[in-house]
Amino acid sequence: MGLDGGYNAAVGRLVLMHQPNPAKTLGSVASMVRSGGVVAFQEYNCTTRSMVAFPPTPLWAEALGWIAAALERAGVQTEMGFKLRGAFVEADLREPKMELNAPVGGGPRWGGYELAAGTIKTLLPLLERFGIATSEEVGVETLAERLRKEMVASGGVGKPPEMVSAWAQKP
Repeated sequence: MGLDGGYNAAVGRLVLMHQPNPAKTLGSVASMVRSGGVVAFQEYNCTTRSMVAFPPTPLWAEALGWIAAALERAGVQTEMGFKLRGAFVEADLREPKMELNAPVGGGPRWGGYELAAGTIKTLLPLLERFGIATSEEVGVETLAERLRKEMVASGGVGKPPEMVSAWAQKP
């Protein structure tokens, strides 16, 4: 089948946040979907407002700040989740249905510590290139355990980035 509007659906996840013009990209993808088909996208909100620890703790605040700063400096649209509605409307799609989901956890066995440390390990070249943090400041090899100790000691919880979903039928 060609790319002529004959597809029943288009689904994208963590794609638009990397595009210079998300609405244009969304419109281009939607043009491949037949009338009545579904267009559905999921995008993160990755800001220091959307990634939090409660109660706030110093290392968590610093780690989440590193993630948000690296993504922002790299040109990632860090609030693309909340921008999905506008992108759908600008792409001449119907008003999307939307939903926000975010895991929340704490305690000694929560996997969020490794997720945060792994994300920072992946972003470490950007952290250093942009002068946000050095490898020595981050201490990535022990970061997950230090995050765990801090969270457990505070009795708190952490919330990684929010995932916003938007979907609509194509007119």
